[in-house]
Amino acid sequence: MAHKKHDAANGSRRHFIKNLALLAPTTAIAYRALANPGAGTGTGTGSATDTKTSQQAAGAPAGQGAFVSENDATAKALGYVPDGSKVDRPKKGDTEGKDQKCSNCQFFVAGNPIGGQAAGKCLMIPSGPVHAEGWCKSWMKKA
Repeated sequence: MAHKKHDAANGSRRHFIKNLALLAPTTAIAYRALANPGAGTGTGTGSATDTKTSQQAAGAPAGQGAFVSENDATAKALGYVPDGSKVDRPKKGDTEGKDQKCSNCQFFVAGNPIGGQAAGKCLMIPSGPVHAEGWCKSWMKKA
């Protein structure tokens, strides 16, 4: 009987460590975004490009700035696409893939439109505004 308790404890411990390994990078990215929301992913050289990126991430008024590129390192790692309808989105929980988009994700903060398109800030992609109709692998239903 003691052997079964030991196995259950190991299973819980493994589950905890596995979840911790997934949570650590997400927490670091979210902390960075919250601690310095206007910062881009640049080299920190203070160049004009860094300043422009910071203004875009801070929610520059419509017509100023541009959306984050799909080639941005973080966006690429998360599989971000500006138009979620163009990718196969897996069902997550009780939400069908077709119903997942940045605007109903817990990491999305609505912002000013850019070029007439709905935009906002993503806590997972701090380098610039994202399309409200976009999608990435980190999508989680808003609570």
